Amino acid sequence: MNWRQHYAGFVLSIGVGQAALNGFGPQFVWPHSAWWADAATRIALSAAGVMGLMFARDFLSSAVRMPRFDRLLRALLAGWVGSCAIAFVWHHMAYEIWLPILAIVSVGAMIAAGVISIRRDFAGAKYFFAAWASLLAGVLVIVLHNTGFLPSNAITRNALMVGSALEMVLLSFALANRINVARRFKEQATSRIAAEKALGQALAASQERVREVLEDRLRKAESERDALADIVRTRRAEISEPAASPLPAGGPAHPN
Repeated sequence: MNWRQHYAGFVLSIGVGQAALNGFGPQFVWPHSAWWADAATRIALSAAGVMGLMFARDFLSSAVRMPRFDRLLRALLAGWVGSCAIAFVWHHMAYEIWLPILAIVSVGAMIAAGVISIRRDFAGAKYFFAAWASLLAGVLVIVLHNTGFLPSNAITRNALMVGSALEMVLLSFALANRINVARRFKEQATSRIAAEKALGQALAASQERVREVLEDRLRKAESERDALADIVRTRRAEISEPAASPLPAGGPAHPN
C-alpha cells in the first residue's frame, strides 16, 4: 500500500468513527447490530490511528529522512495495532481513557514530524503540520469536554468532528502539493533527458562532421602527396636523361 491508499483508509476509518460517535451509524447504518454499535467507535478510531501513522510515515518518508524519529512513529503504530486488536474484545472503561491518551501522543508526534519536515523544506509539510494541529485541537477539546473541564455545547460536542474535517481538507492540500511537486520534478527530469538527448545528437552530428572534414583533408593531402611525388619523379627523369645520352663514335667531329 502507498500513502494514497493509507490516506483513503484513514478517511474511511474516521468517517465510520464519526458516524458511531454522533449516533448516525447505530441509528441508520447498523441498527440491528448491538455488538458493532458498542465496538464501532473503538475499532474505527484505532484503525484510523493505524492508517494515519502509516500515511504519515509514507508521506514524509520518515524511515529515510528522519530515521531516529521514525522509531517513535513505529512504536506508536504498534500501540495502535494492539489497540485495534484489543478493541474487538475489551469493553472496559479503562480503554476509553487509553484511547484518548494514545491519540494525543500520536497527534503530538505528527505535529513534531511536521515541524521537522517544514525545517527541511519537504513538499506539503506546512499543510501536513496544520492538518494534525487541527486534529490535536479537536482531540484536546473533546477530551476536556468528556472529563468535565469544558461545558457541553455545540462546539465542544462536535470539536472532534470539526477538527477531523479540517484535518482531511488540509491533508488533501498536502497531497495536492506533493503531487504537484512530483509532477514538476518529473517534467524537469523529462526536459533534462530531452536536453541531454538533443545534446548527444548534436555532439554525434558534430563528430560526424569533424570526421568528414578530416577524411576530406586526408584525401586532399594524399592527392597532393601523389601529385608531388609525380613531379619529383618527372624532374628526376628530366635531370637524368642528358647524362644518360652516349657520345658519337670516333670522338667529336672537327670542322674542315
